[in-house]
Amino acid sequence: MHKLNIDIESFLRSSWQRQFQYMKNALPDFCSPISPGELQLLATEEYIEARMLHCFTNEPWMLNAGPIAIEDCASQKGEPCSLLVQAVDQWNPEVQQLLKLFDFLPSWRLDDIMISLSTNGAGVGPHYDQYDVFLIQAQGTRNWKLGGIYDDDAPQTTNAGLKQLSNMKVIEEFSLVPGDILYLPPGTGHDGVATSDDCITISIGFRAPSHAEALTDFASFAADLTKDSQRFSDANRPTLQNPREISDWDIQNIQSILLEYAENKSLVKQWFGSLMTEQKYPELMPENLNYSKSDWLQGLSDADIVILDPASRISFDDEFIYIDARIYSRGLMTKTQGELFTDNDQFEPAAFTALFGHSDGLDQLLLECLNLGTFYLE
Repeated sequence: MHKLNIDIESFLRSSWQRQFQYMKNALPDFCSPISPGELQLLATEEYIEARMLHCFTNEPWMLNAGPIAIEDCASQKGEPCSLLVQAVDQWNPEVQQLLKLFDFLPSWRLDDIMISLSTNGAGVGPHYDQYDVFLIQAQGTRNWKLGGIYDDDAPQTTNAGLKQLSNMKVIEEFSLVPGDILYLPPGTGHDGVATSDDCITISIGFRAPSHAEALTDFASFAADLTKDSQRFSDANRPTLQNPREISDWDIQNIQSILLEYAENKSLVKQWFGSLMTEQKYPELMPENLNYSKSDWLQGLSDADIVILDPASRISFDDEFIYIDARIYSRGLMTKTQGELFTDNDQFEPAAFTALFGHSDGLDQLLLECLNLGTFYLE
């Protein structure tokens, strides 16, 4: 297993969320964990998000959504093109292993691993992203031009449905070879162009909810826990000067209601833990299998290994365990059981079986994890 050839403490102190960093030979002797053919096969599947971008020289660019037929993965009319496949970590175990390189960052911040396969001269144009990204050069070579930090006010045009910066001022330029990594914080203008055929670039993105998403999602989460009888109240109202006025007294009254929820730390924990463990593609998870405890115990006795589904997300704090947006009390497990459950991606069947039988609540948690596809048996 590769290890990052960088000073992690220095990176977190100086670069993370602050400025780009070029990490030359960060992964010595690195070989791509996926071949062009394997990526092209993934793009043919209906349930995998994929796009094919054709970068025509004298015509408007063309973007085709997946599934992408194998014969369409070759460049048309000799023009440059890029195949972009999302969430490859959910479908390829070797790609998923790359996540361990970044275990110095919270796993709940991870979005997915997107991989591009480009012919010489292909890219997606100058743009910026709203998330942190590590760009690993896996095969071939790619040239990157970097600009400053941009936001929604930056002039942009649309090309084949892609937003591109209208006039990105280049402040730095790098040519990446296999094993090099380029880190970009949110808002960094960048334009990557393949300088070889079969150029594979691996993009590991780390998400962060926008303020708008946080406000609307928390309000919805909190609202679901309220009763219709809980209402704005204005007992002890002061004498009105004008019946049309909304006074500071009224504003302070409604602020106290809002603050009551925002200052409820346990409520905020549950909301945030649930939000950050939502699966990227929940529609791809199996429907509830509804197997009984005895069914699963029999299955465990015949299994070779128990595996955490790559699409699943598990996080925890001092009160709760969050599993695929579900919320459980940490009190359901002992410290040792909790560490076993939250620290591992694979279990010996006997170790998983041993978690059953301690309490009804823990049994229910385990059954939900198995029946809803968080874990599967091999």
